[in-house]
Amino acid sequence: MKRLESTSALSGANLVFSRAGQDWRVAKRSVAWGQFEQLEEQGWRQEWVRRWTELIDNELIEWGRDPSQLEDDESEAPTPSTISRAAELAYGLRDSDLPPPTRIVSTGNGEIRFQYDQGGRFTSIVISNNAAPEILEFENGRLNYRGAI
Repeated sequence: MKRLESTSALSGANLVFSRAGQDWRVAKRSVAWGQFEQLEEQGWRQEWVRRWTELIDNELIEWGRDPSQLEDDESEAPTPSTISRAAELAYGLRDSDLPPPTRIVSTGNGEIRFQYDQGGRFTSIVISNNAAPEILEFENGRLNYRGAI
């Protein structure tokens, strides 16, 4: 897995990180309850690691233990392989000092998405069983960027 590099400086409400020359901006307040605005610059990493660990433990590991909890008559649960790939990516993003997503969701078609909701900007990292993870970035509801990680 490729390691994403992050800058160490926070700028406004965003953390800027780069991959293959492309800059990405991910909102500091990517946790649903918006705690990051209240963090001091020195405390953001510990909070992000805590939130990533919580998402990995409470979502991905639990899904791995019982993927059937995500199934119903009209949806397909992610495979154990997809869940494992998502956990691997989550650990990599966490260890690269990148902010946690607003939420992690199972899409109902076997994919897992890490979603960052930032007002008019929405970013989704898509993990599936048969393709490289990709980033989808929307601005005001329009697809702005799509690319593999």
